[in-house]
Amino acid sequence: MIREMYNGKIIRSERNSTDPKFLQLSAQCSALIDKLEQQLTPEQRVLLNDVCDAHGECGAFTAEEMYVAGFRDAARLMIEILIE
Repeated sequence: MIREMYNGKIIRSERNSTDPKFLQLSAQCSALIDKLEQQLTPEQRVLLNDVCDAHGECGAFTAEEMYVAGFRDAARLMIEILIE
């Protein structure tokens, strides 16, 4: 698995969730944004899109940080298990 990760054969960030709860929340979010956009001026739509993009980038950054933290936690756990 390590070699596959190194060679780019496993790229977790390109996988989309198939969890029904996630799919429901995603559809709900899209529907709410569409409903809101109908009430906005073109300038306000641009602002909303900018907010959504920034929020998405924050989420991606957080996901990356948690992914890295998970690897570090797993490595510490393995070291602790091997030492004891």
